[in-house]
Formats: sequence, structure tokens, C-alpha cells
Amino acid sequence: MKMTLDELRTLAEQADGCVVLVIPGPPGKCEKIRLCRTHGPRGDILCENSRGGTVARFGKRDLLAWCAKQSEAQAAAEAARKKDSHD
Repeated sequence: MKMTLDELRTLAEQADGCVVLVIPGPPGKCEKIRLCRTHGPRGDILCENSRGGTVARFGKRDLLAWCAKQSEAQAAAEAARKKDSHD
């Protein structure tokens, strides 16, 4: 099940220090994994679950900083779309 950016932010805000998430697909050969495979914060790989997903631990601060950056990017893209539609 995919999480929205708001759901991820809420989960991170409620966490004590880290958030454990399941990332689709098997773990790679490294000890770390990126939240979105090619970008996002890096988490520590804990194990592979029975459905073939990678269970990883991410730092609360890293997730909140990434969520803030993504929100800013989304707001800027929306503002640009509105500007283009009015031109």
C-alpha cells in the first residue's frame, strides 16, 4: 500500500526517533536503501519480508526534512501550472 506524502509526514511526526517502512522489492547488496529507490532519505535495511519487500528503518528528522522539500516542490509546480494556465 502506497502512502501519501501527508501520511508519511504524520507518521514521522508521531515517531519517537525512527520509522520502519516496507519498501517494495528485495533489498540490494548494500546496507542502506533509499525511500524511493533512486531518491529520498536513506534507511537502514533490517530484513526482507515474506512478500519480498525490504523492511527498513528511517530517521524521523530525515523523513520530515524530505517531506518538507517535497511539499515545497509540489507547491512550486502547482504555482507554475496556475501561472501557465492564466497566460
